[in-house]
Amino acid sequence: MDEIEIGDLAVAQNVVIFCSTWGEGEMPDNAVDLWEAANGDSPPSLEGCNFAVCALGDTSYEFFCQSGKDWDGWFEKQGATRLIDRIDCDVEYDDPAAEFTTNVLALLSSTATGGMIPSEDESSNESEVPPEDDSEGAPDEISSGDLEGLISSG
Repeated sequence: MDEIEIGDLAVAQNVVIFCSTWGEGEMPDNAVDLWEAANGDSPPSLEGCNFAVCALGDTSYEFFCQSGKDWDGWFEKQGATRLIDRIDCDVEYDDPAAEFTTNVLALLSSTATGGMIPSEDESSNESEVPPEDDSEGAPDEISSGDLEGLISSG
């Protein structure tokens, strides 16, 4: 989050946030500057922006997933459109976060095609790409670098 400026959010078409909570409901270090800018004197309108939030936390703390809850509320307040309900993940987050990611990617694919998932006939009009060798299986996790493409501008 430390590489994103508040102006980037104002022109983003899609934003997916994975955010942990530290201490007593605090933003992680790499989100503090962006959060402060988001709550400055004139936060941007996010109408036309789609968003989704995966909040990470620990239920043993009073302010479980507070940072993610804060981002979720902020995007809604700024007029962004929720793609999927926020998910609040406890310390065993692998499975719920993976399911959230799969669902968000499907929704983003759907919005990129105007809400329509191309049929096999339509998608076969594109040049054929040989299938990847899947002998080693799909990756168990998606890195933040893989998710970078989810933030796109107009």
